[in-house]
Amino acid sequence: MVATVGGFVDKFEANYGVSIVLRRQHKGGPFLPHLLSGVALALVGAASLILLALRRLSSLAAMRSMVCCLGIALPWSLFFLGDDAALRGIDVGWMLDEVGWTTVTGGLVALAGLAAAGLVVTGAWTRVSWAPTRVQAALLTVAVLWVLSLGVDYYTFNGESYGSLFVSDSAAADSWYLLAGLSIVALICAGLRFLPPQVGSWLIVVAAATPLVILLAELAYLAEDYENPDSAVRLWLTVLPTLALVGLASVAVRRSHQATAEDRTELGVESAAS
Repeated sequence: MVATVGGFVDKFEANYGVSIVLRRQHKGGPFLPHLLSGVALALVGAASLILLALRRLSSLAAMRSMVCCLGIALPWSLFFLGDDAALRGIDVGWMLDEVGWTTVTGGLVALAGLAAAGLVVTGAWTRVSWAPTRVQAALLTVAVLWVLSLGVDYYTFNGESYGSLFVSDSAAADSWYLLAGLSIVALICAGLRFLPPQVGSWLIVVAAATPLVILLAELAYLAEDYENPDSAVRLWLTVLPTLALVGLASVAVRRSHQATAEDRTELGVESAAS
C-alpha cells in the first residue's frame, strides 16, 4: 500500500513536476492519508505477527488485531477504488497500472473480508449494546456530519472555490468516495451494536482515526508554502466534526472499560452464588 502510493506520487511528480502528497488545486491528492494509513496497517500486522511468533497472541488480542485491519482496510479499499476512477478520468491510469494500484485495492478488499470473517469465526460478532444511547446517537450523528463535510469546498483561491472530495468528472469516483465515508459510519455502528465493548471500542477508535488522518493532511497542506489559498475558513466545517468524533470515541473507550468491569463483577457474583 505504501510502496504503491509512493510509486504513483513519484511518477506523477516526474511527469508533471508537482508533488501530490498534499492537496493540489486542480488534480489529485492528497495522498498523505493513504501513506499514513498504510504505515498503520503495516504496524498492526507486524505487531500481530510478533505476538503470534512469541505465542502471546491471546484471543482478545487477535480480535482487536482483526478489527484494526477491518477498520483500516474497509474504508481505504473504497478510497482506492474512488482514486482509481478519478485518476483514470484525467488520463493517468497508465501510472496506476505500472504501480499495481488494482492489485493493492484487491488486497485491501480481501483483507477486509478476511478480518470480518475472522471475527465471525471467533464469535466476536454479537448483538450487544454497551454504550449509552446518547453516546451512540452523538457518535453516529457526528460521523454523518463528517461525511457531509467531505463535499464542502474548504478553500478559495483567486475567486475559485476548491477542496471538496466530490469534484471528479467521474460519477463512479464520487460514488466510491461516498461509500468510503459511509463505511466509517457503518464501522462505528458495528463497534457500538455488534461487538463486545473490549473489541468494539477498538473498532470505533480506528474508524475515528481515518477522519483525523485526513484532517492532518489538510492542515499539512495549509502549512506548506505552495498554493496559499486566499481563504480556508470553511475548513472548520470538517475540523469540528472530526475533533468531536475523536472526543466521543474516547468517551466510548471509557464506557467500554466500565462495561467490561461491570461484566466481570456480575460474573464474580454469579460464581460466588454458585
